[in-house]
This record gives sequence, structure tokens and C-alpha cells, in this order.
Amino acid sequence: MADNPTPAPPPPAAAPLPIPPTVMLPEEARQAERQRIQSILELPEAQGRADLARTLAFEPGMTPEGAKRILAAAPAATAAPPANPLEREMAKIKNPVVGMGSDSPDSSADEAQRILAFLPAHQRVKVA
Repeated sequence: MADNPTPAPPPPAAAPLPIPPTVMLPEEARQAERQRIQSILELPEAQGRADLARTLAFEPGMTPEGAKRILAAAPAATAAPPANPLEREMAKIKNPVVGMGSDSPDSSADEAQRILAFLPAHQRVKVA
């Protein structure tokens, strides 16, 4: 019996090379980029989501269609929460300067008098 080797199959055809993008002149590239940014910032979905829209617009390669999908899925910004009444009142109170070597003009006697002022007159003790 004669060894009759079968020929190896031909290698698979190489995938076609991607078509190179059209080369733009610098001015054309600038105009295209500005148009892309503007179209993202002016999307109706950007209303109430301006910070996210700016972030997406300045992300290289982000298409207006991709930005539109992301903006539509993101919650719109809400108004600032109402001021905390406790925080507002606490801001009105002068806080003492504390720590070692404080330049506060308050003496310990002054502090004691302020504390004792909360007591009824018949319970107060004279502090020297």
C-alpha cells in the first residue's frame, strides 16, 4: 500500500481589513467634534441632566445616539432639598472657641455665670 498523503486544506481566507476612516483635515475634524458636542448638549434628554450631558459630550468617541440612551436612562436632577431647620438655627448660635491657649476673653467665672443664669434665682450660688 502506498502512502498517498492528502494535500492539506488551504488556510481559511483572512478577514477583510477594516475600511480606514476617512481622513479629515484638522479644521474639518474640529468642526465635526464641535457639532458632535453641540448635538449631545442640545438633546431633549439633557434637560435636567446638564452635568451628565457635559460629561458625555466631552467623552471622546461618545456618539449622540449613545449619549441619548444614557441620558434617557438617568434620573433628572431634582431641586435642592429644603434647608434643615435645626442646621439653620444652629448656624445662628455663636460657638465658643475651645482648645489649649484659646484667645477667648471668656473666663471660667464668666462661663459659670452664664451656666448659673439658667437656674432660678433662689438656687443660684455666688461664684467668685
